[in-house]
Amino acid sequence: MARLGLGASGPQDANQKRFLSTYYQAAVIMPLFSFFGVEASFGYRSFHRDGLGSHPEWGGDLFYDLGNS
Repeated sequence: MARLGLGASGPQDANQKRFLSTYYQAAVIMPLFSFFGVEASFGYRSFHRDGLGSHPEWGGDLFYDLGNS
């Protein structure tokens, strides 16, 4: 199974000024049992301020589904 994600946020810098940050991500989800699985993701986060550019992000997750246990 796979999923795609898009998002945006407005973090503050050291001077309390807000700026736009966006991200996009793709993830692969692998169930190991009917109630437990792992997820691995990769994407980029872009900081739209002062030429900070885009930076890669890796992620992972373990999940437990209480409804199927």
